[in-house]
Amino acid sequence: MKAKRNRNVVISLFDHSGIMVEPWVEAGCQCWTVDTRNPQTYSGDGVFTDERGVHRVCHDLSMPWLYPGYKSDVAIVFAFPPCDRLAISGSGWLKGKGLRSFVKIVELFGTAGEFCEWTGAPYLIENPANALFAHWRKPDYTFHCPQYTGYHGTNSYARNTSFWTGNNFSMPDPLLLRGLNESASPSPELPVQQSMTPPEFALAVFEANKDVLGKS
Repeated sequence: MKAKRNRNVVISLFDHSGIMVEPWVEAGCQCWTVDTRNPQTYSGDGVFTDERGVHRVCHDLSMPWLYPGYKSDVAIVFAFPPCDRLAISGSGWLKGKGLRSFVKIVELFGTAGEFCEWTGAPYLIENPANALFAHWRKPDYTFHCPQYTGYHGTNSYARNTSFWTGNNFSMPDPLLLRGLNESASPSPELPVQQSMTPPEFALAVFEANKDVLGKS
């Protein structure tokens, strides 16, 4: 008789901040983030485990990477492939840098999609990626940060992006906290903030998908 496995592994690709996996860490999941900006280490098979217990892999995802455990243990996957050269706002950049750089970014998005489908687990891929509409398919959802402030109880900055999902991923229902502004005041930190996952959205996704844990 085949042993029943416990799905409690959460993987987030192109993720340096780890914000997306924080609610899952709190729930006791085994979380992995993969990004070129993660710490390098020559011990532990090249996997750095931080103080929260998150396994942080320093890896260039233009080259293959597979989760080293059992695929059947993966509960959910997130991916945030580079996006600044795929949005319409990057069209001027494309003329200056050429098609090869554009193709490389599209390939990274393809890597995210292939990995997510390989696991068979629910997944979310985030990207403003207007250029991908013609190369793959239209996004399943669009997103505006303040829609989810009610999950975290804090204000948010304005950000519009798109999501591609699959394998029965559940998109959370919006929950706007009344009395909060729908955009952040301009600040030097705003561009950095906008490159990271809003904590309120990470929590909303967890609440909408936590029932995947433990399912074999």
